[in-house]
Amino acid sequence: KLQQNTLEDLELNEWTKGQIKFKSASLSEVINTLERRFDVVIDIKTETYPTYKISGDFTSDSIEQVLQSLGFLYNITYDKINEKHIQITVK
Repeated sequence: KLQQNTLEDLELNEWTKGQIKFKSASLSEVINTLERRFDVVIDIKTETYPTYKISGDFTSDSIEQVLQSLGFLYNITYDKINEKHIQITVK
């Protein structure tokens, strides 16, 4: 199913400046974006998958900084298994 959306002009090239924006995104959408942006694999450790929506603007060259912010806002912790593998825990 195709859906047409409009983008604000200022948002068109923000990814080229290292900016990541989420607007009412699911946790799976956020994880997919972070995996692509930082070339990592992220596993989720949780008993029940959260249904909340995540919004925020992140400007960072470090996935750790983004995950720390998400942890503060959404009660998510992470463990860096190695350079390409991260495990997050949702409480």
